[in-house]
Formats: sequence, C-alpha cells, structure tokens
Amino acid sequence: MEPVIGPAWAHNVRLLAIDADGEQIAVDIYGGENGIVGTVVYTPEAGDAYRDTLLTLLFWKERGTPLTYVCREGVASLRDEQAAFAAAMGGEASDPSA
Repeated sequence: MEPVIGPAWAHNVRLLAIDADGEQIAVDIYGGENGIVGTVVYTPEAGDAYRDTLLTLLFWKERGTPLTYVCREGVASLRDEQAAFAAAMGGEASDPSA
C-alpha cells in the first residue's frame, strides 16, 4: 500500500482477521472501493478499554459489518457509520459497546 498523505478513507471495509496479544490488537482489513488490504493496530488501555475494543472488533468481524476506514496524520481507525447513523436517528445501534 502506498503511503498516505493527508486524510484518507474507504467505505465498505471488512475485517479479515484479528490478532490480540494482551497489549495490542492487530486487525487485518480488506475491501472498500479501491480493494484495500492492510492492518490497523489498536493499543487500548489495559482492562475494560482493551476488552471493550476487542469485543467490538470481534462482533464486527462475526457479523461482517461494513466499516469505514479513516486515516489522518498516521492515525487509523475503523468506524461503523451505519450504527452511528441509526443511533443518531433513534434506532438501534449494531455496536455492542454503544
């Protein structure tokens, strides 16, 4: 993958694999309009934050949730925009941590 300069995003990204070692959570992603493939690494705080992040990622992977990949200034994240929109409109969120 080419280095990204400036903000970048891709819609309809899916989770392929999750590797959690107790400190970091590496998430292999694929899909989107341009067929991206890559890895997003999370380093949440230990304890509840780590557990919540891992459970959310596992939930998204199991359900095949279409996500939005966002990268800005070298910081990448994944977001369930459909759940965020549904929650904002008073519907149910598909994110277990919401």
